[in-house]
Formats: sequence, C-alpha cells, structure tokens
Amino acid sequence: MKRSIPALVLALALALSLAACGRSEKTAASAQPTAAADKAGNITLCPTYDDGKGGYFSVTLPASWGDDYLTECGANDGYYVGFYEKTDYDNGLGGFLFMLEVFPTDYDYTVLPEYQAICGLTVDGANYNLIAELPTDVQFANENADLYRSMSNDFSAILKSLTFSKGVMRTEVTAPTQTSGSGS
Repeated sequence: MKRSIPALVLALALALSLAACGRSEKTAASAQPTAAADKAGNITLCPTYDDGKGGYFSVTLPASWGDDYLTECGANDGYYVGFYEKTDYDNGLGGFLFMLEVFPTDYDYTVLPEYQAICGLTVDGANYNLIAELPTDVQFANENADLYRSMSNDFSAILKSLTFSKGVMRTEVTAPTQTSGSGS
C-alpha cells in the first residue's frame, strides 16, 4: 500500500498539470491560458481536448489580446484550436482569426480553402502535419474592424512563438498524396 501512494500522488499531479493546459466553459476542450505568462503579460496557451489529448504545442498570444479572444478546441481528423475575436464571435458574426490543426500525414490539407503548412510533427512514432487555416472572408462588424485587423496582424508573431511539448519532434511537412481520378 505504501508503494501505491507515491504512484497515486504522481498520477494526480500529472492529471492536474494536463488540466492546467486547457479548460473552458464553452467546451470540454480548450486552450485557456496556462500559468506560463511572460513579464509583458503575454498569454501562453497549450491546446488540449478530451481531458488532455493533444497538447503537442504551445503558442503565445500578445498581451493586447487580453479578454478579446476566444478559443475552441476539439477533434477532427486530428485535432484543432481555433482563435476568434470574442465580440464578433459572441454576436454571431464569426470573428474567425485562424485555426491551428494537427492532421495525420495522409490527410489532404490542400482541400482547405486557405491554409499554410507550418511543419511536420512526430509524436510517439506517429507522423502529423501542423497546418494553419486562415479566414477567406470578412469576420467582423464595422465597429470592431480595428481590433479584428490588429489581432489578425499578430498571426505571424504568434507562429514564431510556437514551441513543442516534450517528446514532440518538429519535422518537415509531408505533402499530401494526390489521389487518382480527382478530375484536375
């Protein structure tokens, strides 16, 4: 029994650290700020979903985003975290800024309307691509135009802040295999 107590404490500590990586009132999946924030007040997020799945990377948002953003995480063919300008999202106008998506390398991300291939990832011997999906249309109300544009302009700096979790190796993007009979 004495040997199982340290194991239980370790398991509890691991569960709490994973939970700190993301929880939101919107969904069970999230990318809420972690305790890691720099002196400038920037916001570091470690996106996870389904009680800690994912978490392969972290990004740092500018302090100027404050309470003006919303994230949405979940599973698709891999997993994703979407970033939104909060007021326009809450008002049903979209507010979509960008989405970071982790896909298996056999997923054809070129079908996305607007994307940027960022890098490949190897996690526990499995290979993935990290892709940024970008908006294709206006996602804001006129009164929020300056805020939305300012947040959109931070995309490149946010990508530069990208760091990878322990055990995740950055690799080259794997180009999707073109299927025959696609008509193009």
